[in-house]
Amino acid sequence: MKQYRPRRPGSPGGTGTPKRRGSRKFHFSKNTLLVICAVIAVVVVAIILVNVNAGGSEIDPSDTFADNVTVQGVSVGGMTASEARIALNPTIKEMMSRAVIRMKVPAPDIAADETADSIEADEAKPAASTRVVEYTASEAGISVDVDSALQQAMAYSVNNAPQNAEDAPLMDFTMMYVLDDETLLASLSRDAASWSLPAKDAAYVLKTNTDEDDLTTSAEPVKQEGVEGSEVDLPSLTQKIKDMVASQAFGLIEAPVRTVQPEVTAGQLPELEVIGTYSTQFSTSIEYRMFNIWKISSILNGQSIAPGDTISVNDVVGPRTEEGGWAMAPGIENGVYTDQAGGGICQVSSTLYIAALKAELKIADRTHHTIPSTYVPLGLDATISTGWPDLKLENNTEYPILIGINCDVPDRRVEVKLFGYKPRDYTLRFESVIVQTVPAPADEYIANPETPPGPPVLKMAPHEGYTVDVYKIWYNKDGKETDRKRIYSDTYKPLSAKYEYNPTTPPAPTPAPGTGTATTPTPTPTVMPTETAPPSESPTDPEEPDE
Repeated sequence: MKQYRPRRPGSPGGTGTPKRRGSRKFHFSKNTLLVICAVIAVVVVAIILVNVNAGGSEIDPSDTFADNVTVQGVSVGGMTASEARIALNPTIKEMMSRAVIRMKVPAPDIAADETADSIEADEAKPAASTRVVEYTASEAGISVDVDSALQQAMAYSVNNAPQNAEDAPLMDFTMMYVLDDETLLASLSRDAASWSLPAKDAAYVLKTNTDEDDLTTSAEPVKQEGVEGSEVDLPSLTQKIKDMVASQAFGLIEAPVRTVQPEVTAGQLPELEVIGTYSTQFSTSIEYRMFNIWKISSILNGQSIAPGDTISVNDVVGPRTEEGGWAMAPGIENGVYTDQAGGGICQVSSTLYIAALKAELKIADRTHHTIPSTYVPLGLDATISTGWPDLKLENNTEYPILIGINCDVPDRRVEVKLFGYKPRDYTLRFESVIVQTVPAPADEYIANPETPPGPPVLKMAPHEGYTVDVYKIWYNKDGKETDRKRIYSDTYKPLSAKYEYNPTTPPAPTPAPGTGTATTPTPTPTVMPTETAPPSESPTDPEEPDE
């Protein structure tokens, strides 16, 4: 029998509000309904995946765990999730303290590394020593996943726990370790450099030979073979750590190490050349002065300047003091000669300066003497003193520069050779031209109670002043001059003679001091020879060693 259904208001033949004119009624086709259902299904699946990836649904704050539930052996029955977290804190801290990553990594031996720079490179092999490095859980990016354990425990308590918990067996849920890859990689990348020994490219080094008894030092360039390096294989070490965390057991890991080959072999080295050289002599110098010349030569001998780097002679040599082993020898102080620790070393700095000019290195800092030196032409000297002034040379080439010094005190000669790679089809000379001479001012007399009574004692001879232009001159392979250029000017101030006298026997009155009259002679060139002649040294005007 057909059931009677009253008509809906507004339906045809029924009662109620009439249908409005112009209104439309939607009808869904079967295909449209299928599409809508498919979309809803996709959304539902996506929501489920998100919940799964997020470790499960959120726990209702009011829900409590079943009485038979434990987490990592800790009873949480009757607790809310917040209360359970507090109860689990000691266990979490204890688990974090156990999560220590111990790694056996290479410990490159510093001494062996430095020895590899020496001449006996073939015998200097990096020491295969190791050390154990420990990362705490936080350094390794390890944490305890308490959320997942609580969600699983609550899901059991709400959905599966028996009504009568007294007879139910204990249900323990385990907290697992998890690893943050970015934190681990940051820690490993930070420390890996200290576990590695860089490969050393083949290179030239200077074999030095120094004899303090004979006061000689020399240098000879030799080819040093490249040395293999080593580094930790970070991807493999990272995977080992991940496997350890995944196994939830911590022990000692041996870091995988791979060999690193040098990029430059001995056969790839270009031929080493002397790109700048100069020598000076000290035929009648004072004994202590000659010792200082040898000492600074032996310190500078074998030094190298990397491309783009600057070497400071003061930094390399260090302060000149008697305690540092420097001898007392004459130098200028307050306008008179006095004994100073390291007197004489300016001869070596001046010799090095001219060699650097010939090598066309950049002169980063240089100062000429107050009084012209006798061992190099005017305008081509370089004074140094503890602190300042200094001589600084910048390597503006693409290859290292090696400083070789041959100093032979018995032969009274010091020679500087700069080795590098700078092929040139020309040679260089430097010429000093005196463009102005200024006479010395009137003599000066200085009272000194320690001076014996009698005639004044000459402490420093007078010196004329000069203005000097220094020219750089280019010659082709045939020895023909192709170009010349004035590169700088130096001015040496005139200095009066200085006498000391005892106040009880003052010198006779002298005319008022004159100022001296400058003269401008015809420019007189002083060409820098390949080898300098022995300088003339006067006992009343000794060479200025360290100003």
